[in-house]
This record gives sequence, C-alpha cells and structure tokens, in this order.
Amino acid sequence: MTSKLNRYLQSCAILAFVAASPTATLAQQSDDAERAAEDEASNEPRRAAALEEIVITGTSRARSGLNTPLSLTSLDEKGIRRYSASSQADILRSIPTIKAEGGGGEVAANVFIKGLPSGGQFQFTPLQYDGVPVFSSFGLNSSAFDVYYRNDLGIERLEFVRGGVSNLFGAGSVAGLINYISKTGSEESESTVQLEWADEGRFRGDFATSGPLGGKDSNTFYALSGFYRYDEGPLKSGLPSEGFQLRGNIKREFEDNSGSFTIYGQWIDDSVQFFLPFPLTGDDRKRPTGNDGKIINTVQTDAAANLNFQTPDGVFETSIRDGASTEGGSVTVAFERDLDNGWGINARTKYARYSHEFNLFLDGDGIINLPETLSGFLDARGLGSLANASFTNEKSGQALAPGSLLFANRILDRNRPAEDFTAELNITKTLFTGAIDHSITLGGFFARAEADDENITTTFLAEFNDRLILLI
Repeated sequence: MTSKLNRYLQSCAILAFVAASPTATLAQQSDDAERAAEDEASNEPRRAAALEEIVITGTSRARSGLNTPLSLTSLDEKGIRRYSASSQADILRSIPTIKAEGGGGEVAANVFIKGLPSGGQFQFTPLQYDGVPVFSSFGLNSSAFDVYYRNDLGIERLEFVRGGVSNLFGAGSVAGLINYISKTGSEESESTVQLEWADEGRFRGDFATSGPLGGKDSNTFYALSGFYRYDEGPLKSGLPSEGFQLRGNIKREFEDNSGSFTIYGQWIDDSVQFFLPFPLTGDDRKRPTGNDGKIINTVQTDAAANLNFQTPDGVFETSIRDGASTEGGSVTVAFERDLDNGWGINARTKYARYSHEFNLFLDGDGIINLPETLSGFLDARGLGSLANASFTNEKSGQALAPGSLLFANRILDRNRPAEDFTAELNITKTLFTGAIDHSITLGGFFARAEADDENITTTFLAEFNDRLILLI
C-alpha cells in the first residue's frame, strides 16, 4: 500500500509542476522533438547498414543481399554456434532445401539437395572456405570434402547459394555452393576461449583471437583460431577420435580503401572414428546379446588395431586405429582492388596437400555377414571336413565354448593422399547508365587435383561379444 501511495503522490507532484509551467514545458517538448527527429534521421543510415547483408558467394563482386538475384541462405556466427556442431551435417541440415546426415561420425557427411538425387557426400554442392573450394574435384578417391577441413570459432558466417548462377562459381556446383567465411582482424583486439567436457570421455577446447598488427593506425590485421578434441565416443570400441586444427589469416587493407590482400593458412592433424550402422536382430530389431550375455552396441574393436601380415612388399599393419585421419594443410592468397573508372580486379589461388587415410570396419566378411556357430562357419566356407577344429580366445587363451557364436569381419584400409592447386582471376567493369548500373565480369579458373586410392582388406575372426575379442 505504501509503495502504491508513494507512486501516486509522485505522479500528482509532476502533474502540478506541468500545470504551473505550461510554456516552458511546451518549449522543452518542441526542442526534444526536434532533437529526436534529427537523431532518427542520423540513425537511419546506420540502421540500414546494420540490416544490409553483403553477399560474396556466387558473385564476382560483393553485393547487398537485397540487390542480388541469387537464391541465398545465410547463417551468422551465433546461428552456427547455437548448434554446437561436431560435423557439417549438424549445421547444414538447418539450411532450407538441404538434407544432410552425419554418415558414420564427424566426417563424410551426406548432403542432398531437394529434387536432385545424388550419391551423397558433397557431390553437387562443393564445400568452400573464403570462396575457394576445399578440393577442386569430386570423386578422385570418394572421400568427402569435410575430411580436409573442420569448423571452429574462426567462422564468421555461412552462405549457401543454390541453383541458377552457382555453377559459374564452383567446380561441380550443379545444385549450389556451400561457403564458410572466416573472421578477419579489425582495429579492436578480440579473443574467445571455449572449453567442453562431456561424459563418455569427451573433451574439446576451441579458441579464436584477432586484432591489428603493428601500431595504432596499422592497416594490417590478423586472425587465428583452432581446436583440440579427444573423444572416446558413446560406443566403447577403444578407438578414440583425437586431433587438432589451426587456421589463420593476415589481411592488409590498402590505404586508399580500394581493396585488400589476404593470406590464409590451415593445418590439420586429426583422426576420427567412422561408425557403420549398429547391429540389430532380424526379428524384433533390437540389439543382440553376445556370448557373455551382455548387449552388443558395436562390433568395432581396438583388438584389431595391431593386425599385420606378410605381403610381397613387406609386412602390412592395419591403420584402423587412426580411422578417418588427415594430416596436412593449405595456403590461400586473395587479392581484391577497385581501380579507376569502374574497373576492378580480384584473384584467388590456393595450394593444398594432405596425407589422408579412410580406414573403417565393414559389416561382415562378405560371405555370411552374420554371427555363426563354429560348425556353420566351417560349412559355409567349404571346410566341413574340419569338424574337429577349434578356436581360442586371444585374450583369455581359452577355447571357444561349444554353441558360442563367432563373427567374421573385415577391415578396409584406404590410403588416399591428395594434392590440389586452384587459381581464379576476375576483371570487372561497372557501367553507370543513369539510374541503372551494369556489372560486367571477365574471368578464368584453373585447377589441378591429384589423389590416390589404395585399398587393402583384412579379414579377421572374433568371438561375438560387445567390442569383439579376436579368435586364433
């Protein structure tokens, strides 16, 4: 009651003061209105600039998002970070017309565009960073583009341009272009650190820092970002995902504000486990039970990590412990400048080289692909005459118990080193004809990509339990 009374008395006092001095009040209101109108007028350009979205994907020069004929979807830094994404699929599935699924983990995302059937991965939608393709050719070794690059806190925004002119600005971009724009430095220094702990043995640390290089009036800026991640995964196979990536750029803006020169760099050393579909029973679609009575969550196991055998070229040892591994990096140079009389030039070139392997467990040995008894295993392979054969658990040294199930599986080691060079040059001219401006571009693109694909398959036999144990 007292609070309400105080507010009432204050209101009465204000009204009494206004009634006692109407002239001064009206004059003050008039001045305030004029200043408010002036502030509104001065703030209008700033509001327009804040609302104006500049597009650089699928066009030879930066354009306002409202003035481009492109079918464009953009996702800013906050939108990207909101998903706490560990794979490209986690982000891209939020883009209209894109359907994406994570494949078997953090890499090898399958990206589809509505109405355009494809084999998945990035077949018709090249992946770019800062307007340059991660890899200029698709299909040389069937590894998806996302094995070479990872996202981090250094991403400013994502632009997706679909249909229409997108195929003029990216090799193989029949359906569209996926382009991540990196942060560059500014006059103010900024730094961000992000740490993540999770159950099931996961840790990830990210950082991003940027600012000016040199003195107060320097036109040179830097940006650096990266991450380190260790993840044992929700499925305990003994084969963790582990690695890091560093990305950065140095940008020099010309003093006459006519353009800039930027050098980008990236280095990655990362290993990611790739999971195939989970094993389920054929009748009720539930997880099966192993010989030890425990539910089977995965048939992938670190017990197979040291398998080796003699070949004509020496001893081969599987690299299944490394999963989908990538080590290497890229260097990109970008130059943009506006010349006199409406002329302009922009150029980009990139060189990348990676040591890359894509090692995975398959879904059986290609004969039965199901758990079998010892006698069934021998009969299916024409070895029924060895009815008295027995297998021994490698870990315990005990013979496989009668009636127990065994599972024959394969490891596919794929060695896929890759090297890529791209160069792009565009000369632009703007013609001013009254109220309409015309933009003309003459450009060229060159690319040379080389990739190997060496496959070695290893078959092994294991007792049918969660996290298989080898049989000998």
